Amino acid sequence: MPDLDKYFLTAMQLVKKAGQLTRAAFEQPVVVVHTKASSTDLVTETDRAVETLLITGLKQEFPECK
Repeated sequence: MPDLDKYFLTAMQLVKKAGQLTRAAFEQPVVVVHTKASSTDLVTETDRAVETLLITGLKQEFPECK
């Protein structure tokens, strides 16, 4: 049986870091915005940074998971 507490605690730590990243971005005077699939599908540098943080953190902690 997987250690659900470890999964939960790891996820919570990563989400807190992502929240700090997001909060810091609100204090920046300039926001870079890109489009993804269409002109209405927007993504910011903060979105990309949060995604990288979460994926990298989960892969490091749980390399056996996809």
